[in-house]
Amino acid sequence: MRIQGVAFFSSLWCLRPLFFLRFGNGGIPALSAFHRRFASVAEVSPIAKVWKILRDSAKDVLRKRPSPEHIRFSIIKNFYECCDPGREVFTAAMGRNKMIAETMSRQERFEAVVNLEKPDRVPVMPLMTAFAVRSQGLTQGEAWRDPDKGFKAMLDTFNDLGGFDRLYKPNLFWPMIGGRFCSTPVRVLIPGRQLPEDALNQIQERELFSRDEYDKLAAVGWNAFWDEHYEKMSGRGMQRLTITQNHLLDIYIKEVETYHSADIHPLFGAYVDSSTMAFSMARTLTQFTMDLYEVPNKVKAAMDASCDDLIQNALDVVSLTKIPVVFIVLERGSGFYYHPDIFEQFEWPYLQRYVDAFVSEGLTPWLHLDTDWGLNLPYFKELPKGKCVADLDGTTDIFKANEIIGGHMCISGDVPASLLTLGTPDDVRKYCRKLIDVVGKDGGFMLTTGCECPIDARFENVKIMVDTAKSYSGKG
Repeated sequence: MRIQGVAFFSSLWCLRPLFFLRFGNGGIPALSAFHRRFASVAEVSPIAKVWKILRDSAKDVLRKRPSPEHIRFSIIKNFYECCDPGREVFTAAMGRNKMIAETMSRQERFEAVVNLEKPDRVPVMPLMTAFAVRSQGLTQGEAWRDPDKGFKAMLDTFNDLGGFDRLYKPNLFWPMIGGRFCSTPVRVLIPGRQLPEDALNQIQERELFSRDEYDKLAAVGWNAFWDEHYEKMSGRGMQRLTITQNHLLDIYIKEVETYHSADIHPLFGAYVDSSTMAFSMARTLTQFTMDLYEVPNKVKAAMDASCDDLIQNALDVVSLTKIPVVFIVLERGSGFYYHPDIFEQFEWPYLQRYVDAFVSEGLTPWLHLDTDWGLNLPYFKELPKGKCVADLDGTTDIFKANEIIGGHMCISGDVPASLLTLGTPDDVRKYCRKLIDVVGKDGGFMLTTGCECPIDARFENVKIMVDTAKSYSGKG
């Protein structure tokens, strides 16, 4: 014990560069120099055990090329945990109290909060995609070109964070049956192709059909319309797209099976755009808004004819992925964009049809509520109690939401992107504890990021978010 203590405290001075190193373009060379400097120390130093761990840790992170924050976190963690005094310091520094004794499985914990019950601890899930890729030292282009790399980035980051209750996505892409669109077939701009190698993927929003074509949609429905219109709109053959989508769906299903074998649970079995979201993306926000006021009857007739196809497309995907959660993309129907009168006509009746259809099939509707839904939340009390999840992105006041729909619908949220990127671990821990104390007090709450975890989130901030859920049970 005395040798371990001497090794630990004697080594603190030598580790100063890791604490003050300004990572950036020079981060990897600096780490390489660190590795070379201490590569042979383990053979001669009385603190050989410590330096061997440091050396091996440096070699490992160099091989993975993770983010600068992840480099610092990983090496310091390994160093501190190499002996008893160090383990105590690291635990205190990261704010990790004793972990809550778990009496539920991850699946049981998730089902409990959806059912508005109080679990053994609050379940936690960072909604991560691009963050995981960057954390593992890959460019976004690498992960998009090679699904195996995207899958490994998700899995490795899940493990690096210590594991959590739901994995947002197995990979970067969304599951869809070939030729059957659960969302508007927008063009996605891919890093390394249409975008710089390490850029975030983007959606190219443009008019995909004209105002005159609402009548066609109303006559034939969503699926038949795109069967005929897709090639004209995109310049690509439907057959080629179908092959690509089915190939990615096969990959998705195999990845889900691999995760399930390791007791890791991807969140959703299918996703689907709400009616307002789907039509807004197809017409663009500006043109669609004009349509709502200038040709409302045409829009409503097209939505009436399309709703059942969108629902069925999602159900067909779930029948293959076997995950009983449908992720409903809601954004552009909120009070942030439109007066409640518009919501009542063009979003609410179709959302009710979605929820009724999915719940009747034993599925959980996950309402992904980007933007501010404060004006719309009272409507959600008309949805079946204990069957849906309201997933808030940090724009809606989650504490006000809890006053309105808490006890009626599970709430998910809402650690902000700004906090994960610019805040300190202590800032994140305090906010997570507030959420657990207030929104999670009586159950029915899942701690998640506010929409997706930002690409440049600090690794230690995401880690403290996960650890807080595992170690903090709330006041009293």
